Amino acid sequence: MHITIAPDSFKGTFTAHEIAAMIRDALHSSFHTTLLPMADGGEGTAEILANHFHAIPHSVKVLGPLQEPLSASFYFDAQHQRAFLDMASASGITHCRTLQPHLATTYGTGELLKHAVALGAKEIVLGIGGSATIDGGAGFLMALGAKLLDAEGNSIPLGHHGLHRLETLDLLPAIQWLADASVTLTIPTDVTNPLLGARGAVSVFGPQKGVPISEFPDFEFGLNHFAEKLESAVGQSLRDCDGTGAAGGLGFALLALGARLVSGSEFVAEVIGLIESIAQSDLVITGEGKADATSLSGKVTGYVISLSLKKKKPVLLIAGTLDQEIERQLPNESRVTIRGLFSTPPMSLTAAKSETPTRLRAAIQTFFSEK
Repeated sequence: MHITIAPDSFKGTFTAHEIAAMIRDALHSSFHTTLLPMADGGEGTAEILANHFHAIPHSVKVLGPLQEPLSASFYFDAQHQRAFLDMASASGITHCRTLQPHLATTYGTGELLKHAVALGAKEIVLGIGGSATIDGGAGFLMALGAKLLDAEGNSIPLGHHGLHRLETLDLLPAIQWLADASVTLTIPTDVTNPLLGARGAVSVFGPQKGVPISEFPDFEFGLNHFAEKLESAVGQSLRDCDGTGAAGGLGFALLALGARLVSGSEFVAEVIGLIESIAQSDLVITGEGKADATSLSGKVTGYVISLSLKKKKPVLLIAGTLDQEIERQLPNESRVTIRGLFSTPPMSLTAAKSETPTRLRAAIQTFFSEK
């Protein structure tokens, strides 16, 4: 039996690589396995792509999301002049002991990109999941040289609270810098939300970044004001394009710079050869930390399931915790089996990490005993 193992990370406990190896070790030794850890543009995407291309990690100092220095990393493939970055490394929510959406900035992500270009990268692949920010990408643009000035001609403060003071925006220095360096930007993401409105950065992602509901109008106003200035600078409306609401609006700023926003799952799958591996498999195993109604909408597990069903391959989805809604979304699909390792509410992350290998092995053994 040939089994393709293509999980996402179990966030907070194990990387996709660790989970894939754990699944392999739980299988019978007679099975032939292909390990293809996956990502969808979120945290860990850069590492997965870097491992495929044997890119070398580099650690640099940047400004963190709350405007404090921190060490961030990216990967450089010198042979192909290609770099792989995760914005979460520089501007991620995991760097924040407390959530401060007014102050959180994407400036460090811009610095990270500049370090990669300084090494010689011509092609940048930047995953933009896991952000702490909701500044529309203003800090990122400023790091690349764009001029965002207040009424007195001074640079606006970093973070969302600076957007209200924006009077003039000159994007040309950033565009010229990218052109002079011959840099192309590819942005894998699992988010298709627009910048503003009911499906926008504030309404959908604001709460997880610490924006109180009572402050939604103020944050929406700031992003709208920024959008008007940036769209005027580029001469076109971008706010309603898919993915502009990703990473607190960083997708919007990247699109204004000419970046290509792509489906993270599709991009990674194509790079690592997932489609070909599934076609040659007898079983596909995927997994994630929490499987819920959103899992089937562009995330790793939903994408792997979709690919597998198109090839008429059975799938085992293993999740740390399981929302029954995902099972109700596949009522007539007998080829998909879903197993949750922990009941809800889940135990502590420390305890879950300790028990995951044993519970995962038991789930796989149960699956095969039922076949």
